[in-house]
Amino acid sequence: MRRAGFLLVALTAVALGGCSSTPGRSSVGSYFQDRVLDFLDIFGAKFVAGKGIKFGLEIGNSFQTTEYDDFMLFGLRRHLLPPNLVFGYYDFEKFGFQGRAAGVWRDKGFDLLGPIDRKLRVVAGNDYLFESVDEFNEWYRRAPDRANTVPIDYRQPRYHYATDIHAVAAFFVGLEIDFSPWQLIDFVLGWFHIDIVKDDAWNRAFDEFEDVQPAPDDYRRPNIQYESTGV
Repeated sequence: MRRAGFLLVALTAVALGGCSSTPGRSSVGSYFQDRVLDFLDIFGAKFVAGKGIKFGLEIGNSFQTTEYDDFMLFGLRRHLLPPNLVFGYYDFEKFGFQGRAAGVWRDKGFDLLGPIDRKLRVVAGNDYLFESVDEFNEWYRRAPDRANTVPIDYRQPRYHYATDIHAVAAFFVGLEIDFSPWQLIDFVLGWFHIDIVKDDAWNRAFDEFEDVQPAPDDYRRPNIQYESTGV
């Protein structure tokens, strides 16, 4: 009974750790909500429909493509990562979820042992989906001009990891399954108030001095020179 009581007290302390009315800290409700969201982040499932075909297994950041002036192969862009067993030429809409990001993706690309070219955008979805696609566009496709909103305001990936596994089988229609071992570790450690992915409520607090990156020139207003009216 003493051990059971001690365990209960310890778990309660862990659950309440960081509970505060101070902005940026978690409450009991947000703690358990984060545990549910962390569990969802481990998996993904999408129904695929559209024109084309795609089969294979992608591991890690194999979906990453290069810039237009990077390594070329027979006039086509070529990814610089180790090859994966994935082949496809497609223009798909994907319906489902990948972690806490849920909605409809537009996925268009050409894969030959890895992506030669790929474009990803949101058709409809929650805020997490827009954030995920922005991360793909800004950091992995290296094309912030293709992002859905403004540049991301956090410093490390939350949605794409070197350990991710994506399996897809689609011929006009099909299915994609996703699994993230890194998010599994984050889920387990989250019960002890350790947030390695920085996606819990207490870590997602907005800090205008630390979190926000300067917008690229395209997003900034041009300097306007106002003439004195003498009034």
